[in-house]
Parts: sequence; C-alpha cells; structure tokens
Amino acid sequence: MGPCTLIINHQIMFSIWRDPLFWESAPSWEVHRDLAELEVAAAEELKSSLSIKNSDLYNAWITKLLSDKCEDELEEFVNYVRHKRKNRPENLALLDKQGRVRVISFGESK
Repeated sequence: MGPCTLIINHQIMFSIWRDPLFWESAPSWEVHRDLAELEVAAAEELKSSLSIKNSDLYNAWITKLLSDKCEDELEEFVNYVRHKRKNRPENLALLDKQGRVRVISFGESK
C-alpha cells in the first residue's frame, strides 16, 4: 500500500502563515509575509480560517506551487511541511482551481 496524502488546504496554510519558523526557513516566500500576516489577523478576528481560502494571496500561492516555475519556493515549502510533519512518508498535494488533487511531492512507500 502506498503512502497517505496530505492535502494542503486553507487551514494548513493558515497554520503555515502563522508560524515564524516558516518565514525563517523559506526565505523565497518572505516577500509575501506582510500580506500573509494581514490575512492571518483577519482570519483570527473572524475566528475562521475560511477567509484564507477566498483570499487572493492563497489562490496566488496555490497557482505558484502548482506551476513549473518555482522550484526553489516549492522545495522550501515542501521541506518546511515535511519537517513540521516529522518527515512522515506521505504525499503532499494541493487542490487546483477545478478541485482536482495535484501531488506536489511524493512520499515514500512503506
């Protein structure tokens, strides 16, 4: 049996954006930090991370992570998530705009 798949959704992105370790370990994403912190503050005020899902920043990140043009950013993002997940052997995936699951990093089979 293959590895499980973790789908990076708005709730996980909310946690990522809140974590100062992410910004330290993923310098390629630093240009988005101020806007991400504003999105986090708005979500905390609403007591719901759902506002993240509808934000332009979240959609831009999904688009960028699914593109073939951001290898460094993708590597930093995947390394951070894998570190936080204690290097579990799972696929990491995103939902594209059509709602299809797109794997951005394959885990290892057990």
